[in-house]
Amino acid sequence: MRSDSINLLEQATAEAVHFADADVATAVRRRVGLQIFEIRDPGVSEGELFEALAVAFDFPEEFGGNWDAVVDSLRDLQREPAMTAFVLLLRDATRFWAETPRLAAELVEAWLAVAEYWRDDGVPFHLVFIW
Repeated sequence: MRSDSINLLEQATAEAVHFADADVATAVRRRVGLQIFEIRDPGVSEGELFEALAVAFDFPEEFGGNWDAVVDSLRDLQREPAMTAFVLLLRDATRFWAETPRLAAELVEAWLAVAEYWRDDGVPFHLVFIW
């Protein structure tokens, strides 16, 4: 994703997973109407990633700490009234993909399932891996 394609984040599309440099993250944060969540360190284990997601999205206390619970919690997000789209910026993606490619792939798979759910309601739902 380049800075000139940030408008895509405002669209409910099947293209819901993106890869970008840090300058794009800065530009995304400046956009009005995006409900932005950020993970600075996704960790190197499922437990660490689940915890990072739970903190970033303020999952309920009864969050189960597994992939089904991640999907359910992401489907239950509440939009702020002025926000039109959900965007997760996941920093340190280079290390995350290099050290835990299977975990990264599982996150993408879960994210795409949830993005499809939101897309059916016309709600943009995007994950941006920041290199």
